[in-house]
Amino acid sequence: MNLVIDKSEQGLNIETKTSYGIILFFNYKNMLKFLLIRRKDSIEYVNFIRGSYSLNNIGTIQKMINLMTMDEITKIKTLSFAELWENLWMKSLDMDNLKVGHRKNYEKALLKFTELKNSNMLDNMLDSYTSNWSESEWGFPKGRKNPGESEIQTAIREFSEETNINTNYYIILNSKKFIEEYIGSDGKKYRHIYYLAKYTNIDVNLSINPLNRAQITEIGCLKFLTLEEACHNIRNYHVEKKKILLEASKYIIDNELFKLKPYSINKNL
Repeated sequence: MNLVIDKSEQGLNIETKTSYGIILFFNYKNMLKFLLIRRKDSIEYVNFIRGSYSLNNIGTIQKMINLMTMDEITKIKTLSFAELWENLWMKSLDMDNLKVGHRKNYEKALLKFTELKNSNMLDNMLDSYTSNWSESEWGFPKGRKNPGESEIQTAIREFSEETNINTNYYIILNSKKFIEEYIGSDGKKYRHIYYLAKYTNIDVNLSINPLNRAQITEIGCLKFLTLEEACHNIRNYHVEKKKILLEASKYIIDNELFKLKPYSINKNL
């Protein structure tokens, strides 16, 4: 499991949030390298600013805070909620006013934040922070379905948005999927389904494109890492993520996929 969650916090029926992504690899001097991304903000910080928590469950809120980075803790201590919101979404509240739904989300999150702040509970929880994470989580590019999309279409779109790499530079292998499942710090169940893909052009410059809003609002860094480097960068409680990385590496080696010419998957599947 990703985190140990008290059974009392889980409830009997937990909705599963499913995402689709791509594990991209290539062989460099007889060494496998995998593409990993680092989130711009930790998942827990994003959920906290969005108000994705219950005020009746202080234990869960404390767990969320303990998984944030030191910089995020400083932001919460020093910035107003409006500043936190604008910093997260990288746009002003005036722009958000154009979308009624966004404004309602802001107001709901603001009410929760204000109640925590006024009761001194937030200050106490922030003062209890001892984790000292220096950076947010590393993982694989992924995301959720848009209406009408197939699973493979979702994986390709999300991969393109988060990495700025299009399908001209990789081919998805017609091989097994790799599935990561865990209970998050928010008590919700997550399921990530990854397709395996082989990089066909290692000369592409990996970078954050300032014109790609989907990328700059979510991604802080992307790198090709060796298996050892990737396992080191992935947080120690992300046991399932490390497990599927090891499974993917073994599958590639056992089937000598780094030697074979990859062939395209049917994107309508």
